[in-house]
Formats: sequence, C-alpha cells, structure tokens
Amino acid sequence: MPPLTDKVIWITGASSGIGSALVTELYQAGAKLILSSRQKDVLEQIASHLDPLKTNISVLPLDLILLETLESKTHEAWQLFGKIDVFIGCAGISQRAFIEDMDLCVYEHLLKVNFLSNVVITKALIPKMKAAGAGQLVYISSILGEVGIRTRAAYAASKYALNGYVEVLRSEVWEHNIKVSLVSPGFIKTATAQNSLDAHGIPFGQNDQDTQKGLEASVVAKKIHSVIVQQKEKAYCAKFVPMLLVYLKRFCPIYIRYALKRYKPNAEKQLVKGKQQKK
Repeated sequence: MPPLTDKVIWITGASSGIGSALVTELYQAGAKLILSSRQKDVLEQIASHLDPLKTNISVLPLDLILLETLESKTHEAWQLFGKIDVFIGCAGISQRAFIEDMDLCVYEHLLKVNFLSNVVITKALIPKMKAAGAGQLVYISSILGEVGIRTRAAYAASKYALNGYVEVLRSEVWEHNIKVSLVSPGFIKTATAQNSLDAHGIPFGQNDQDTQKGLEASVVAKKIHSVIVQQKEKAYCAKFVPMLLVYLKRFCPIYIRYALKRYKPNAEKQLVKGKQQKK
C-alpha cells in the first residue's frame, strides 16, 4: 500500500485491541500519530517503543465518558501537529447481559463511549477540516451494528446509532472534500469480552469462545489501513459466519430473523450458568 508519510492521524482507543494494532500498522506506514485513551501510561509505553524521541507520535489522554471535555480535547489534538488529516474513532466497549436484567446505566455508558463521543469530536473537527480543504473520518463499528444477537442489546443499539449517524454525516460533508468511512469487524481476538460490562455495569471478566476464535487485531488494522488509503466508504472485516449473517439479512431477511431467535452466543451460556450458580 502507498505510504502515509506526513499524514496526521488521531486514534481513540489506541492503548489496546484494534487501536493498539493500528498504531503499529500506521506508524510503520509513515504516519504521524496522536494516541488517545484513558490509559496514559500504556500510551506512553507504546509511543516510546515505536518512536523514542516522540517526534512523530504524541499522546493525548482522554476519557470518552466525559463528553463535556471532548471539544477542548479535539482543539488540543489539532494543535499538536497543526492539523489532523484522519480521525479514527476506534474506542469502544461491549456488554454481556440479557435485556430484562440490564440497568439503564449500561445503555448510557455504551452510548457515550461508542456513539456520542464520536458525535462530539466530529462536530469539533468538521469546521477545521472544512477550513483545511480536506479530511477523513473513519469510524470502527461492528457487524452487530447490522445484525443484533442475544445478550448484546446495548452494544448493538450503540453501533446501530453510529451506523445511521455516519450515513447522514457522509451526505453532509462530501462537498467539502471530507471523506467518511465505516469499518465493521466481526469477532476479534482481543480483551473485548473481559472488558465488557455486565447487567449492572461491572466488567464481565470472562473470555468467550466467539471472541477467542475471531480474527487477530493486526488483520483488522491492515484492513483499516487499506480503507484509509483507498478512501472506501464502507468495509467489513470478519470470518465466514459473521459475514454470512450480514448477507442473509440483506438478501433473506425472513430467514435471518428466524435464525437469530435460535442462535445463542457463547456468552449466553456463561450468563445462564452464572444465574444457576447463584440460586
């Protein structure tokens, strides 16, 4: 792929999972990077390992839950290199719980991190990218933003919201040479399941087989790299079964509704087992 020399790319969720893999992928492609997450120490370690002099990597800690801080953080990010060519909204959190058990705070938490944080940052970036004459906004969604499965109601809702927002955003900014991309991975081999929230907003703390059998984060990072270079509007990155769900919903919606009623993800078995042990 062509290099990204002198491109300034801001990545949220850069301390782990897909975000961390993206840092390595895009730095090796010659980009200048701004790394953001809550984990400042981890970000500093990543930056020091790749760029000891920190001439091409800057660290900007932030907490996406604190929506009121994100506009000023966006201005701060822009000032670090004097521009931002590409923003990648990669931070995210999932959940593992049945709808009937889930507290409202879980929905609020996921909507802030997965959706509303991107809204606030994007609103602050658009005027700057318009003035610069160009820009690219890349959002990491999920196949579950198109096909919702059991025990993922809050997560699916946050990703469906993001997908709809991105579709409208693209139609509003294309005339200003701002490209908008949406990347939807399937199951990825990261700590997503462990870090997911349970019904009461507490970390789930368990891996599940669906995640452990997923793609490596580095594979997704390469896909996102290609999306940036080719300025693709939409891309998927998943193994056969998640992609099958997407195509079935598109071309055979009656069947997919039937199948989803009966499909039980591995996390559901863990939740049922946990309930039985508490009795």
